[in-house]
Amino acid sequence: MQEATSVSDGHGPGPSTLKYARRIVLLQYEARLPPTSSAFVWPPGSILLRAQAWLDRDLFGENKVGSSRRYRTLFLRELCARLDAAVQVECELLRSQGVDEIEFPEVDAALLERYVEAMAGGSSRPVTTISSSTPDDEFTTHYWPCSGRSQAESDDDDDDLLDSYASVTIREEGSAISKGTTGLRTWEAGLRLAGHLVSEPSLVTSSGARVVELGSGAGFVGAVCAKLQVMSTAQVARTFMTDMPGQVITRINDTLATNGLDSPQSCVEVHELDWLEISAERQQSRQRDDLPMLNFLNRAKPSLVLAADVVYDPDLIGPLVESIRACLEAGTRECQALVASTIRNADTYGAFKASLSAHGLSASVVELRCPVVPIPGDQCIDMPDLRLFPSVHDSALHGRVELLCVRLE
Repeated sequence: MQEATSVSDGHGPGPSTLKYARRIVLLQYEARLPPTSSAFVWPPGSILLRAQAWLDRDLFGENKVGSSRRYRTLFLRELCARLDAAVQVECELLRSQGVDEIEFPEVDAALLERYVEAMAGGSSRPVTTISSSTPDDEFTTHYWPCSGRSQAESDDDDDDLLDSYASVTIREEGSAISKGTTGLRTWEAGLRLAGHLVSEPSLVTSSGARVVELGSGAGFVGAVCAKLQVMSTAQVARTFMTDMPGQVITRINDTLATNGLDSPQSCVEVHELDWLEISAERQQSRQRDDLPMLNFLNRAKPSLVLAADVVYDPDLIGPLVESIRACLEAGTRECQALVASTIRNADTYGAFKASLSAHGLSASVVELRCPVVPIPGDQCIDMPDLRLFPSVHDSALHGRVELLCVRLE
């Protein structure tokens, strides 16, 4: 880390460094990371102070999906506290240099006004909301760089920090289990699988790619997959998002609508898929003609199967593994399944891997690709890396994420 210089001396981080600092703050705000968490990557105070004049527009400008008042208040409290601490350090430095107090920096007035409004319980300024939301909803947006535009081009354009980024917005429930299901939130393995896919987009964008996702839940991974296909030149690539009938399917459709993926011409289809029914159909396939689950998989004919955070209930391991096998059997010759799991219980995960083997499936561990926000090459002050699809997940406390590639033996 280089020695800090004062705001008023004309020397300090260049435009690219300041833009990177603004970008990582914005990305984490949009992802609704708890601002007091040790996982939140804050720029050094001296850089944050130099960037503050842009932050109100960056964070709360037009066409931004509004955060909950609670999150906005917590974020602004932490931001203003960090800025105030940086101001105090800067003032001490300037005072030691004999600079007149009229030249001393202050916390940005627009941010302070925004904080006061949040504390008062409302805002006189317009924010974008989504029609299906309720006051307790929290919308999170995750971004990743588009491959068609270089970061250097983006840094030459100050209109939008994320102009060269694609995104998916999702409505999250506040509790881990809501409306009787765990499927209304995005879990850590889903974030890490999404990061892997944007690092290896050919997995889902090759010509004729047909992706079936098991247990789509809130729809984050499937929406990222579909966005990658839409942005690519892939011919007839499709994504099939599946889950249990009811509330979860409704949420998947909400996610697709929020992200502009619900048109009749969209590359996405949503289907009810019950793992228990698949298991029953496989056992009765010789006695029954009506096999809707297996018929759907045969029509989908996947080239890739995706699943994230689906290994959590020991009673569902057998039906899950049978469903994976059914997808692979219905798929192309090269079909493989990528299953991302947060290993919370070693016994449950071990039973899953043993069941894969017992059902004639081979599983190998794949190194997860973990992309980070590109850092400008000309920055003069060390800055921390920020992982794309950021979260506060602590592997030591909550379990590491492992990615398996599963194939027919």
